[in-house]
Amino acid sequence: MARQAVRKVSPPPRSLPQFILICIPALLKELAVTSKGVQCVNLNGRHVATSKCAFGRLWSGNFEEGKVRGENFNISYGDGEFLTGTLGYEDVLVAGITVKHQEIASVTEGYWNGDGVTSGIIGFAYSALTAAYSGTDPSQDNPKTNNVHYENWIDNAIDEGKIDSLFSVAIERGANGGGGQIALGGLPTIDFNHSFASTPLEIHSFTPRHPLEKTNFTYYTIQPDGWVVDGESVSTNFRTIVARYATAINYTFDPPAECVPSSGVFETACNAKLPDLAVTIGGKNFKISAAELLLKGEQGRDPSTGLCVTGIQAAPGPPAILGDTFPKNVVAVFDVGKSEMRFAPHVNY
Repeated sequence: MARQAVRKVSPPPRSLPQFILICIPALLKELAVTSKGVQCVNLNGRHVATSKCAFGRLWSGNFEEGKVRGENFNISYGDGEFLTGTLGYEDVLVAGITVKHQEIASVTEGYWNGDGVTSGIIGFAYSALTAAYSGTDPSQDNPKTNNVHYENWIDNAIDEGKIDSLFSVAIERGANGGGGQIALGGLPTIDFNHSFASTPLEIHSFTPRHPLEKTNFTYYTIQPDGWVVDGESVSTNFRTIVARYATAINYTFDPPAECVPSSGVFETACNAKLPDLAVTIGGKNFKISAAELLLKGEQGRDPSTGLCVTGIQAAPGPPAILGDTFPKNVVAVFDVGKSEMRFAPHVNY
């Protein structure tokens, strides 16, 4: 019998534990909470009012299980956001599952575009992506020289036999609750087509990080078979089509989507005719719905142009990312034990 727990991602139920965390399964490893007294800074590193970062409830703990001496927490994101802080140990409860003496980060400074609700982040990526460093000065951190690796919450929950060695994610659109489910050790309880396709995880060194990245899993990296656009397979090399032909796919919109210099993203008319688009993985085509191909409403409409942002954007370089345009149309299984990903269609809901 599978050892699993299922929790709705959003909106959060009132019965949730003390803090609400953003769960980013594939891209981050850390569990980090913002602390009372956290210093908010702007993009240039200048101190500003804490309210500018829009953190949620602040943590007042003090590492009841002990502090990690001589190390610091330091993580940066592609949009310029960053967080720094200290490390220590706490008992951590997620979805009714407790991992004792878990290493976590306490954020003491950061540039952050928060939502006023979430208090931190929790990630389930592999340990080569850790944001812990030896020393106490974040300005001296270097992934090649002083990166420190440790087991995150999902690692320990699996190692201790509290869940089976997988988790799964179903992201749903706003009209259907605006959240989804994360199932720890099994599958979500939502209604979906259980016809799965599988593909192995791959090891790739994308950034000049610690040498472990060359021989160990980092992100949940896969090699899709290609794209299908209006019934035609346009490439068998997924990385090539993402890196070089995002423009070509955007031109299949009617009117064609074009990259707007001021925003750097592809936009088109909000009533544009959309292509029939699918991603091929494990020999199976996964259709991307119209709701994800063209983003409308407040988040998708560009007020300066009156146009809407498309769901297909050019990647500046590897890795290419199957962002939420794709996972809103599938149930994704991250099988750590088998080192593979599995996908099932979840389009019409």
